[in-house]
Amino acid sequence: MKNKITHNLWLKVMSVVLAFILWLVVVNINDPDTVKTIRAIDITILNEEAITGQGEGQVYTIRENRVASVVVKGPRSIVDNMDKNDVKATVDFSEVSSVGAVPINIVSLPDGVTLQSKITENMKINVEPLLTDRFQVEIETTGTPAAGYVVGDTEVSPNVVNIKAPQSVMEKIRHVVVRVDVDGMSTNVSGRSVSLILIDGNGKEIEYTENEQITLSAATLLAGADILKCRTVPMEFAVIGEVEHGYRYTGMELSQQEVTLKGTRETVDEITLIQIPASEEAFSLADLTESKESTVDILPYLPKGTELLNESERYITVKLNVEQLHTRSLYISTDLLTVRNLAENLDIAYEVSPDSMLELEGLQEELALITAESLQPAIDLDGKAAGSYVYEVEITVPEGVEEIRSSLITVILTEKPIEQETETEESPEEETHREVRETTTQPTTTERATIPVMVKPAPETTPEKETTTTKETTTARETTTAKETTAEHVTEAETSEESSSQQETTTLEETLKGMAIVP
Repeated sequence: MKNKITHNLWLKVMSVVLAFILWLVVVNINDPDTVKTIRAIDITILNEEAITGQGEGQVYTIRENRVASVVVKGPRSIVDNMDKNDVKATVDFSEVSSVGAVPINIVSLPDGVTLQSKITENMKINVEPLLTDRFQVEIETTGTPAAGYVVGDTEVSPNVVNIKAPQSVMEKIRHVVVRVDVDGMSTNVSGRSVSLILIDGNGKEIEYTENEQITLSAATLLAGADILKCRTVPMEFAVIGEVEHGYRYTGMELSQQEVTLKGTRETVDEITLIQIPASEEAFSLADLTESKESTVDILPYLPKGTELLNESERYITVKLNVEQLHTRSLYISTDLLTVRNLAENLDIAYEVSPDSMLELEGLQEELALITAESLQPAIDLDGKAAGSYVYEVEITVPEGVEEIRSSLITVILTEKPIEQETETEESPEEETHREVRETTTQPTTTERATIPVMVKPAPETTPEKETTTTKETTTARETTTAKETTAEHVTEAETSEESSSQQETTTLEETLKGMAIVP
């Protein structure tokens, strides 16, 4: 078997090669037909005026099949070398259907090549009117001005443009704008050349530069923007009138106490305060018996050449607080009384009467915090001699509290007893008796009895009576001193001291009776 395959091998190979060559010759001589698909064939539009010439202005837009695709058949030698440029296709707008379909016609193919089929049979178009409209040009700023500055008025020239476009495009246009960059600016921007931008309802730009159906009266404009300085300034308010008797105005509450203004740098730098006059009804306290709330428009009171940065700050709510006054009576105890400038030779006693009650007026919460001690009650006896005096107690009241009735107290001043010693020469015997008396006898201390004070009005003491009483007291003291000095022994000294004490007490009682004080 192997010998049969390998026998005359070279002859067999030669036979195969010759057979292939013979096949090629036969094929090239016969040139058989073949099929090919050609795509993206440009379409020539005929009779375009059949659409654009209708009415005042018609335009069309191709919505499907801007290019054609076909299948051709022909000799291999031709078809294999064909491309889209070897096929010519046309549409005749005079043949457009009611639904906008225009048949695609294949009008030219290479010789020997036939149209097998059309993949795209029709071009589909939309026919619509061409509209013209007028739009106001809006200005948008981009970026942020320098710190402390804001964008003021803006301007653009021209501020209106005419646009001519298909209805479908015109219906999409919502805004016509130009954009001015103010980033980092602290001075005005003017005369800047900017391009017009068409914006649809979704905020997207409508491309028009390559659309021949859209025309603008001006595509480039000049724009500018004022850069204003802003400043926050306080407001000053004043009230007018008086509340009803028995009530008090306690203050004002405001929804805001300052506003932010904007204006030119020269104007704003001079403003430090905005004054709202009391002539506004909102600030009148006349005959109020309760709090009042009002709204004030501050726009009329802004300095000339300025505006509010935020419109929300234009109206301010003003509340005038009014509260009813209350009274409180307090008793000033003499234990709490501070006595100033009392002479060293005087004793003091008090006579209390209903007039000693103090009456204060103020707000309830203020009065509740007051105690007699917190008022720091005091009297000043500067330059006063022995006698009876009616004093108005001095007090320190908190702010907002008024003293409507003072506390009156009667003060009784008496002279303290003055012990006088008579110096005489003593004999040796008297000196011995005195030493024995000091050694063996406990000295008797004379204590002044405390005189209780009754609440009873005291008649005023006349100067004449005061002088008489003082003389009697001085005479009694001199008599007592003489008796003590002339005593010679212990028993006589004790007897003399007891007699002197009794006589001094009797004299003091007579003095107090003369001053209408009953012990």
